[in-house]
Amino acid sequence: MAVDINGTRTARQQRFAGLYYMGDVLPDRLNVCFIGPPQTGRTTLMKSLQNCPFGEQPEHHNTKLRMGFDISRGSVPDVGKVMFCDLASNSSFQKILSFMCSSNAVIVLLLSLLLSEFDLLAHCQHWLSYLRASLDQSVKPRVFIAASHFDQTPRHGQLRLQDVANRMCELFQDSIIINPHAFALDCTQSQSDQMKELRKSLADAKELVCKQAACPRPCVAVVCQLLPTLCGKRGSYIVPKGELVNAITQEPYSAETQEVAENIFDYLCHEQMIFQRDNLTVLDVRRCFRELLSLTTTVVQSSLSIDGIVTNDDIHQSLLKLKAYQKGRDRIGRHRVQSRVELTLEWMLHLMQYFGLCFNLNGQDKYLVPGQLPESQREKVWSANRQLPVYIGYRQHCKSNVHTISHEMFYAIMCQVYTMVDDNATLWQGGMVLETLNRSQGFPLQCLLEIAFDNSATDIVVRGPKGRDEDCRQLLDRINNMVVNVLKQRNPATAVHLVKSNLNVKHMKL
Repeated sequence: MAVDINGTRTARQQRFAGLYYMGDVLPDRLNVCFIGPPQTGRTTLMKSLQNCPFGEQPEHHNTKLRMGFDISRGSVPDVGKVMFCDLASNSSFQKILSFMCSSNAVIVLLLSLLLSEFDLLAHCQHWLSYLRASLDQSVKPRVFIAASHFDQTPRHGQLRLQDVANRMCELFQDSIIINPHAFALDCTQSQSDQMKELRKSLADAKELVCKQAACPRPCVAVVCQLLPTLCGKRGSYIVPKGELVNAITQEPYSAETQEVAENIFDYLCHEQMIFQRDNLTVLDVRRCFRELLSLTTTVVQSSLSIDGIVTNDDIHQSLLKLKAYQKGRDRIGRHRVQSRVELTLEWMLHLMQYFGLCFNLNGQDKYLVPGQLPESQREKVWSANRQLPVYIGYRQHCKSNVHTISHEMFYAIMCQVYTMVDDNATLWQGGMVLETLNRSQGFPLQCLLEIAFDNSATDIVVRGPKGRDEDCRQLLDRINNMVVNVLKQRNPATAVHLVKSNLNVKHMKL
């Protein structure tokens, strides 16, 4: 412990030294993460949970579809402070969900009772599999299953939903904690019995998870006082790790040893209070996410590329647009703004890749932006072609319900295939088609690569001219090896559960 020149602690040092011996502090905020298919009423539900007056907001019935994710703070009656994380029905951003699912978090899977019984079951299993694939295997997330549009369905809607929830409890009993009661909701009715029941369940969950997420008191002191101070001094929320650790060892915190300071730092990272990447530390995670979302959205809205492929310069120009308005507000010179943008660009690219907002194309100056890919192009590029009657295919599927092929892994596979097969490719959110040409013989081959709806498998189909079965087989094996290698590198635990089988291509012969 640091001492003054007389060998005694100052009053401030004594006050903060006491933090190390005063036990833990319970978090006062619950993280609520929303997942589920689009247009189910997540935004409306968030407002109803907070008792927002919808009479003054008639536009809530026409909520715009959003790309990416959204993070907001709120207060829910009987629950208290809440941090809402909404993935906007985009299952591409598993790293973001994983990051937000700290020890004091719960998941709300919101479906729609307007779906058929089969689709309701399929969507529920798909999103729970997606959730399981997003998190570390040691984490058992706590999930509430709910469904909207209860006012537009027959009275047996609650029974249908409860039946689905019971089946999911049995299917995922070893990997996910699913609340036994499902909630059939009219999301516009903030005072309905089911809405009150959901609030009560969230309050009970908060009491339970927050006890398990007790935070060491020194960490509370660092978050509440040191981090805002560092942000203010630097004019930035990104600092080197060493600077933060050293600050913890100095006044007013005066950690007794470097090891104590490192332990505090590791805990802050573990509980998502800060984010560490490449020896740099993000102090304001919520602000960081918002800037990443704004940057990615700007890249998309700029229509820099319609195929989902952008260059480093495209992202740089989008970042300049976002930073341009800050020049006047920050009242600093043009040169300094430019240098801050240059410094931030490399860091933002690191974060965008880490959280799955973009993927580098095998070391090139190009990036795949999943949020910019069209929803589907299959019908346009995989149409009937009598000149290509030979079809052959493989399926790589997971033999376990717990292990799935995440979207992050699938986009990494797409990048690998895109760069190693030097030919035309058409990409969309769930797959890609390669147009290849055997240059020595002068005949075309086509390859279709898709991910299954429930993330349980990838399908690879190659078609070619009559008599070219062996050439089709060689291309199929080449692409299949790429898929397996990426899965082994990205997630060895999932790779060991993969099973290769011949694909029935009869339904694909158009």
